[in-house]
Amino acid sequence: MTVLRTALLSVGLAVAGYASVSWLTHDFQVWTAEGARRLEVALQPVAMPPVVVDGPGIAPQLLTRWLAVPGYVTVVDFIYTRCQTVCLSLGSTFQQLQSSLQRDRATQAVGALITTTESAGGRVRLLSLSFDGGYDTPARLQAYAQKLEADPVVWQLARVPDIAQNALLLHRLGVVVVPDGRGDYEHNAALLVVDDQAFKSHWTLISTRARAGAATLCPPRRQRALGLSLLAILLLPPVRHALEASMARHMLVQFPLLLCGGALLVAGLSSRTRAFVDRWNAHGISGLVGVSLALAVLMVPRVLDLALIDPVIEIAKCTALVLAGGALRLSWRPAGMVVQAFFLGNVLPMTAVVGQLYIDSPVRVCNAYLLDDQALLGQWLVRAAIVLAVLWLMQVARALTRQEVRVAPPSAPDTA
Repeated sequence: MTVLRTALLSVGLAVAGYASVSWLTHDFQVWTAEGARRLEVALQPVAMPPVVVDGPGIAPQLLTRWLAVPGYVTVVDFIYTRCQTVCLSLGSTFQQLQSSLQRDRATQAVGALITTTESAGGRVRLLSLSFDGGYDTPARLQAYAQKLEADPVVWQLARVPDIAQNALLLHRLGVVVVPDGRGDYEHNAALLVVDDQAFKSHWTLISTRARAGAATLCPPRRQRALGLSLLAILLLPPVRHALEASMARHMLVQFPLLLCGGALLVAGLSSRTRAFVDRWNAHGISGLVGVSLALAVLMVPRVLDLALIDPVIEIAKCTALVLAGGALRLSWRPAGMVVQAFFLGNVLPMTAVVGQLYIDSPVRVCNAYLLDDQALLGQWLVRAAIVLAVLWLMQVARALTRQEVRVAPPSAPDTA
């Protein structure tokens, strides 16, 4: 009876834990409050509350009235002019968007993230709302706008002067502002997309200029064509035999190229297919787990021998690597630094250990390859693990650096 009670209690606790996590994460779709807010808004748009705003070139009026311009979509961020970090990064993002809008390329700049602009004919406005209305007077907002070179035709700044209305607006839209005790604030940095009915349709983050430029230089259709071409070349018998003739080329050249081919192929996936994948791949966890398992299996020496003599194993190997490449691309950015660290913390040590085993082994682990070739592969596997670790740490350092101030902080106007 004691064993039965223990089992029942354990099962009950497991079910309760699963139900709690499922509720907190919206059926395992999100893992942070920011992600939950974006999902909730996407499922149920939020109406702007009736608050009065004013600012440079904006007479006191209801925010809903200012937003209700037929056919226009407004991208809104929340700032305060004394901010030296997040707000300046948002300002830099708005500067990039303003330049794109001024060149009549709003669709390229935000179309991939702001789908409502398609129905609005690409007519987009930018609005920076200050939540520090007591300090950020219209004169200070005007000086701040001049520092950022804001074009009032495209980008305007405003505030909510009434404290109660300001609190209502922040609460309704899920904007978290926490005083730090030193006169500054900690706040979230996501952008709002608001339609001409004054409904916040969803939260989003604007891509960096580098990513947008890369997408323009090599659009998805071209990437898919490159992927197909690369895979077709790799599967040609002369090419395949040449690569598989050496153990080092087999793992260090063929494997990465097949991964690259798979990564290029998924660039052509439709938004519906990507959405389906995302539902099964929250934060890239499923994809990276699959990649880890595929690489672990393919590092077993017997796989290399079998791939040379058994067409079924060869097809399975190539298919697994192509799928792993696609999964890696679809999962890497959503994973974020924490999940990426867990993934690399598993794969890179495994790679280094396998490499060292190849170096230290006094006998051939693969019957089809020479001992010297095996030792060479081991050396390069260890080096590759170290290089990839260093490159990832450099990427982390670069990402953290980007959070620092991107533009010179605006100085407060002289009130003397």
